[in-house]
Amino acid sequence: MKFNPFKFYRLDFCFRNLGLGVIGVFSSGQIFDVKLSLLALVNILLIQMHSFSANDLFDFKTFGEENYIMGLKKRGISLKLCLFLTLLPLIFLIATVSIYKAYSYILFLYIFLFP
Repeated sequence: MKFNPFKFYRLDFCFRNLGLGVIGVFSSGQIFDVKLSLLALVNILLIQMHSFSANDLFDFKTFGEENYIMGLKKRGISLKLCLFLTLLPLIFLIATVSIYKAYSYILFLYIFLFP
């Protein structure tokens, strides 16, 4: 069995929750730039990917929960690599901060508000 990013990042939940971001973009009441709106949705997706994978890592380390990370650990993948893969969406998010200027810092609050 190979590494499955769809299960690791729980993308089924991420895409389902992305609908709230779409509603937010369209309900802003302003004329919006399509490129920046798509980038905002990608950033929301990246934060959710980080949140879900970090939650699974925390649950495995703290409670021994049987989740996808436990399966990776049983197959010999180290927890350091799992931690890096958990932080990878944030690395891509930080790369886009300069495009948004000050508004993107609100996205980092999402990490603390969305467990």
